Amino acid sequence: MSPVGQREILTQLRVVQFFQDAFGYAYSPLTAFAHQGEHMGTGTRDMIRRCVNAGLQEPEFAEADGFVTTIRRALPQPRSRRKAQEAQVTLLAWEVDMLRVCAGHPATGQDLLAAAGYSSRTGNFKRGLAKLLSERLLEMTIPDQPRSHSQQYRLSAAGEKKLKTIAQEQKRR
Repeated sequence: MSPVGQREILTQLRVVQFFQDAFGYAYSPLTAFAHQGEHMGTGTRDMIRRCVNAGLQEPEFAEADGFVTTIRRALPQPRSRRKAQEAQVTLLAWEVDMLRVCAGHPATGQDLLAAAGYSSRTGNFKRGLAKLLSERLLEMTIPDQPRSHSQQYRLSAAGEKKLKTIAQEQKRR
């Protein structure tokens, strides 16, 4: 295979990897190449549309020693924007109750279930717990073993701050 042909395949693999990372679908290179024939002539517009929809700059296309496509990654958010987003997390009453149970000492999954008013781990409970963990309001006592029978949950510094904010808002009302 000629060096130009190898370079084209590597470029195509990089584009496939970009789409896998940026947009979440995992095309195999063979599938990606097969789809090229299907969408002949629409790839450029499709790439532009997908980049804009993902909040990225439009890709740059150039012809220098072959066809070159430059796709810029999203810039990391400034800390102030992240903090503003963290402050806007809205919690349901039962999620706040789960935070309160963890204040002072770690709580078991059963303690959290009781605080939320559930008798078993329903999908809604699991989503609520996942939300509190992903927002880093709660943290696991054994993070390396999330399914451990002795797993407990404790209130993080962000969780304490959120509880104080909620208490202040309730006093104002």
